[in-house]
Amino acid sequence: MAENNCKIARLVLVNSPKRVIIDLSDFHKVMFLRLYNRESTATRQRGSQVVVTLKRGSKPIPLASVIMSDNSKTIYDHIDRDYLNNRKNNLRPCSRSQNAANRVKKPGYTSIYKGVSRSSNSKRWIAAIRVKNKGIKLGSFMDEKEAALAYDKAAKEHFKEFAVLNF
Repeated sequence: MAENNCKIARLVLVNSPKRVIIDLSDFHKVMFLRLYNRESTATRQRGSQVVVTLKRGSKPIPLASVIMSDNSKTIYDHIDRDYLNNRKNNLRPCSRSQNAANRVKKPGYTSIYKGVSRSSNSKRWIAAIRVKNKGIKLGSFMDEKEAALAYDKAAKEHFKEFAVLNF
């Protein structure tokens, strides 16, 4: 991983051998906190995030919110999609929808491309996208790559800089 000339600190998580990266200038914000890796088990919310607890039994707070000194309910997206990289230049405020758009394709589906699936009836490739929790069918294609290009076009239009593209 290419690192900027900015000084960084690597912190060990309490429940994981993984290390979190933060800017050294933010170390004072977290030096007395316990950092945990929280893996989501909810079916609609797969992924991990680093959280901190202020005291035993308190509600976990996302590390990104602590780093950004934000007490509001703002969600922060990791630009490089690495939840362990909590440097300020890697965090940006976003909506839940934008955060969901910045995810890579999940394994175990019929296509190698995000937003594309094989129709069992017609043997064609279907391109679809979810925007604001609504499914939008983009079309049916003979070629898998054509369907992936249709998804990419729609993702750029709807998600802008949060889009994760196939090509």
